[in-house]
Amino acid sequence: MDLSKKFKLSIVLCGIIVFIIAMIDMAIPKDKCEVKAVITEEIEWYPWKLTESWDSQEIPELTGSTSHEKFKELAYKYWLNPSAIWEVENKYNIREGVILAIIIAETSWGKFGYWIEGCWNYWNVWNNDRWDRYCFESQEVWLSKIGKTLSNQYLGTTQTLGCLSKAWSCTWWEDKGHIYASSDWNWERTMLNVLNAIYGEELWEIQPERFNVRRTFTIYQ
Repeated sequence: MDLSKKFKLSIVLCGIIVFIIAMIDMAIPKDKCEVKAVITEEIEWYPWKLTESWDSQEIPELTGSTSHEKFKELAYKYWLNPSAIWEVENKYNIREGVILAIIIAETSWGKFGYWIEGCWNYWNVWNNDRWDRYCFESQEVWLSKIGKTLSNQYLGTTQTLGCLSKAWSCTWWEDKGHIYASSDWNWERTMLNVLNAIYGEELWEIQPERFNVRRTFTIYQ
């Protein structure tokens, strides 16, 4: 190939490269806000996303055909092991999905779950108002603490969801005023969002004063 042909070929190639760069530059938003808007539109749901009213967490739409399938699907969406949760719920006579709902509800209002090596408390269980992180020695201990708390001398007689917080929806005759969560409303609303996502089609809309958090009714002496 002589020099004139090489020169013409190089001109053509340079033109093609300039054209491609120009097209890419036009496709990229210049403003950072535009970039953020594009990313936000692509992500319809993410863990800990609040509802438009900011009064509870938004729970993703689940596709499972049974409550058990939906329980597992939701656990995986939060990077949790449904088998480990189920074993604790079964051990402490807790209804399937209740401990999962507590884990999710404990992580509202910007207190996102995150991993600290050796801590074994991804989702803020037992953390205090100073945001100090309570650490457990293993995943089993972490999950068991929730089951034990729901079954201790203070909450062991509590049957319904409405009696676990200060949302003022407790009508159970055995209520002794002991609660699991001090929140007066958003904790229970997130609990309801989770449990309705799991059981909605089987139990209709769940009411906190009627939903039994136990697998079976238990009478404590």
